[in-house]
Amino acid sequence: MGYLFFARVFLVILQMLFWLFGCARSITQFNDETYGVQITHGESKPKMLAATHMIPDSCTRRHEKLHRAECPKGYFCVARTDDAKSGSCRRECGTVVDDRLGKRRDVCEGPEVCSLLRQRNLSALGMFCVRQQNSRDMPCEAPLDENACADGLSCLPTLRTSSFPEDVFSHYRCKLECSLDKPCPNPDETCLFPKYARKVKQPGKGGKAQVSCAISLCQESHARADGCPCERALGYCCEQLIPGVDVGICVRKLGVCGIPRAPV
Repeated sequence: MGYLFFARVFLVILQMLFWLFGCARSITQFNDETYGVQITHGESKPKMLAATHMIPDSCTRRHEKLHRAECPKGYFCVARTDDAKSGSCRRECGTVVDDRLGKRRDVCEGPEVCSLLRQRNLSALGMFCVRQQNSRDMPCEAPLDENACADGLSCLPTLRTSSFPEDVFSHYRCKLECSLDKPCPNPDETCLFPKYARKVKQPGKGGKAQVSCAISLCQESHARADGCPCERALGYCCEQLIPGVDVGICVRKLGVCGIPRAPV
């Protein structure tokens, strides 16, 4: 009778131990998957899984400055183009070279490319990894950045809203730009000049970023119009920098390929 009692007690203890260890193991596995860590036997520290399992779909912006919010290390909560209060976790890819902000092209992975994101007034925000848009007339995320759109398309803000103290730009779309020396490849399309068409500076000689000009020399009706440094054959003209001052820079407006609307 005594042996039978001790045998039953022993079996009960074994069942309790099996239940405790088995339950603890299942709970540990559930927590590992939930929080994105993988614990290997014999290791004292958790091993992180791929970053894609850790990045939340959205984040809450608490102020205008860049901050991490719910984003992991190396990421910042960047405002969405359609809603300044909510954001997306973006991986930083910028670097400073000769006191200028540059791109670290080895940081971004997959379909993402390092691009300059801008604030709603088009001032620079920082370099971040964003998905490149491959289709024309579709939304893009990095206005005026050469990597925002593929196949030679340009990411342009197509809507400008008057606001105080600065205007707000939105509705970024991939457009095919054109000019006098770069006509539209499709013969059915015309080089149009909508309100959002951008201006570019005439490149100077010797690596200079622009060409200075004098308004008085570049007026079409002036006798010394031939002395104007702007290449008028390519569409450049002298744009005044300061009202009342006879100093400007040579610029031209780039068009957008499209089919003009029929008059109503």
